[in-house]
Amino acid sequence: INMESFLERHEVSNWCLDEDILECVDFRNIANETISFQYVAQIVEENLEKSVELIINDPIFQLHKSLIEEAYEAYKVGYYKMAVLSLFPPLEHIITSWYELSITPENIAITKKPKMHGGLRTKINDELAKDRILSYEVLRVNSVLRLYSKFFKGIKPKLSSQLNRNALYHGYYDYDSIDKVDALKLFQLLKASLII
Repeated sequence: INMESFLERHEVSNWCLDEDILECVDFRNIANETISFQYVAQIVEENLEKSVELIINDPIFQLHKSLIEEAYEAYKVGYYKMAVLSLFPPLEHIITSWYELSITPENIAITKKPKMHGGLRTKINDELAKDRILSYEVLRVNSVLRLYSKFFKGIKPKLSSQLNRNALYHGYYDYDSIDKVDALKLFQLLKASLII
């Protein structure tokens, strides 16, 4: 199985698969190189409490710990819109900080204000196009970055129900379409981003 295309097939539906999900997959029995999106949602939901603990206790999320905790509390009582809206700021901050080298294996300077004022999505896409040496870890980092790039695209002229930070925060989104699975996808993306 081609791991890069396997990950990309799941990104189409906004799922960022990490090591914990991949460990649940029996690759010998996958015919079309995808696993059921319902199965992914089930794995994420069953492990969500443990995942949130892992996320909030990681130093890269120290600045956003209370926001993520409140997003989880909102999720548990069915306030999925509040959970989704609360999960984009931590994602945006850590990806930008990582790109600016404020997050490295040697140093985590998460309270440093990123200097990036836009264009990060384009820069990430340019870097992804160049990177063709694909170790397993690079594949997983690339998956996180591709979904980040997807979620931060410009706003489409037609009202959208596809997760998009810009549409959500600028008021041009079908907010009634936000559901439990959307929140699970963002919690999972935060967890998968721990690889950076």
